[in-house]
Formats: sequence, structure tokens, C-alpha cells
Amino acid sequence: MTEIKGMIELSYGESDVLFQQASPSLGVYIILSGAIDLWHEEEGDARRKIASLHDGALLGETSVFDDTLHSVTAIASKPTKAIFIDAITFKKNFDNPLTRFVVTTLAARLRSSYGATDNKPGQAFHAYASYAEPVIVGQSPEILKSIPTPFEIKQFPFEIGCNFEADTVARNQGHLYLPIPPNPDPFLPYLEISRRDKGYIVKDLGTHDGLVINGHHIRKYSAKAVAPLVVGSNHIVIPASTLHKTEELMFEIYVPFQGHT
Repeated sequence: MTEIKGMIELSYGESDVLFQQASPSLGVYIILSGAIDLWHEEEGDARRKIASLHDGALLGETSVFDDTLHSVTAIASKPTKAIFIDAITFKKNFDNPLTRFVVTTLAARLRSSYGATDNKPGQAFHAYASYAEPVIVGQSPEILKSIPTPFEIKQFPFEIGCNFEADTVARNQGHLYLPIPPNPDPFLPYLEISRRDKGYIVKDLGTHDGLVINGHHIRKYSAKAVAPLVVGSNHIVIPASTLHKTEELMFEIYVPFQGHT
């Protein structure tokens, strides 16, 4: 077991409990290896499994941010190792966009380093499963500057783009415009998120070189201009060539169970 500056590596056996529903939130966890099931305790002794978390998943952050009791019980479904960050340390440092970028990047790298089975889109279920609608979470530094905390989409269709002449982010229930200069065009819409049937889709709105959704390239003026969002984690990349910049923009859209029924 290793401890470094408010972080500690913990090991759990099968059926060990990380935290109980309605218990105080002491901190957050990043799964290094293994699996954690989230259970909702119901009347009597009944409980309902709502998610399975795998390598690289972050859990417990919503309760820490909101200073609320845990809304679920977390139980290891097999031998598991996790990094625990105490609530005070996490809240003190996670307001910093760079720190947030490091943690989310760590989680993404862990998902990719523990095998293809645990690296499929949709498998990174965690505390965002409690949201009713999809949630946008920044990954690259420039997006984290604009949206340092999770942003829930409550109105559809929802458009994401850039307003290169603005100094601050413009967001409401129908759009999110990021102030990311420089670019030849003062305003550029990138993508639209819409409901379709019982799920959600992403549509390219005419970007220069298209978008990458869960590893699949889409582009408006091509045979594939739309991609579905899966339940759980969805990885979105806006290529650097589209932005006329040297770095791409990256964020994730988490689709919870409740928003996909």
C-alpha cells in the first residue's frame, strides 16, 4: 500500500465494500485494476445493480463536489486496486483545471493500459450514472478552462462550437460556445447532440476535417456524418486541423442509464 500527498493505494477483495449508500463521502476513488459494482439500496433488504465500473473509472466525485451522502453502495466484484484521494485534498486541488486534466488523463490512460476488454466505449460507468441526462466532462486543458466542472445537457438538440471573438464561455441549455482563438472564422459550430429513438446521436455540423467519436471518424459531407452515443463513456475528439491549431480538443460525454430508457 503506497501513500503520497493525500492519495493512498488500497486493495479490496471480492465483496469488500468501498462505501455504503447514505454514508458520508470521505473522498474519491480511481480504479487501477479490478471491478466495482454500484448498487442502489431499496426497500427492505432489496438492492438493484445500476452500474459496473472498470479500470480507470472515477467514482465518488459527485458526492464530494455536492457535499452530499453517497447515493449508491460500491462493492468490489473481484479483487480490486484503487487510488483513494481524500475529500479535502480532492476539492482543494481539483478546482485547478490542470489538476483536473491530470486526473482525467490518468483515468483515460489506465483504461487503455489494462487491456482491450476494459477499454470499450460505454464501460466507464461511475457516479455520473446518477444524472438524468448526458454530461459533458472536459479532458484537454482548453476545454477544462471553459467547463472545469461537469455540465449536464438538459435541452436537445444541443450544439457545441467556438466563438473566437468572445472572452468567456457562452453556455445555456441549448448550446455551449467556447472562446478558443485563433481561427480564420469568428464563429464555428462543431457538433450537435440530439435524441434519436431511445438514445442519443452526434452529428458533425460541417467541420474542416470532421470529428472522432469513440474512435470512429464522422464528417458532414460524407457517407457517415452521424454517430450514436453509447450508455456510459463516449470519447469525443475535435482534430487540431479543424481548429487550425497544433492541439486537438478532447472531452467525454457520459450517457447515464436514466437518460437512455
